[in-house]
Amino acid sequence: MKTSFKLFMISLMVPMLFIQCDTSKKNNYRENVAEEVASDIDRKQNELSQKIEKALEDIDKEIDEINKDLAEASEDTRKDLEQFKKDLTGEKTKLEKAWDDVKNASENTWNDVEKATENTMNDVERNFNKMKNDIKSAFDKS
Repeated sequence: MKTSFKLFMISLMVPMLFIQCDTSKKNNYRENVAEEVASDIDRKQNELSQKIEKALEDIDKEIDEINKDLAEASEDTRKDLEQFKKDLTGEKTKLEKAWDDVKNASENTWNDVEKATENTMNDVERNFNKMKNDIKSAFDKS
């Protein structure tokens, strides 16, 4: 009787061990997926941050050039340059806000932040290129 009871208990415990192992495998899989997602987001945040930093440096260089040109500009050109400088500063502010959003994004907000930042970067790049052409045209007039 004791032997049959032991066998009965073992027969109940074996399926429990398999269930527990299966649950453990699922948990490990979920943890691995979560780690991969977090790692992917970190990588994308770093890449996007580097792009923003580069764009900010380009804007700063252009503002420095405008400041140099202001000293030698005619009155009409000076007004144009001041407006370009103001517009570039506005574009810089947009990028700085996007950069803060990227740095502070969570797993839950990342997709929205990434999309919004890419849209902002495209807008700023388009505006920046237009302003550079406008600045060149302003100097060609004078």
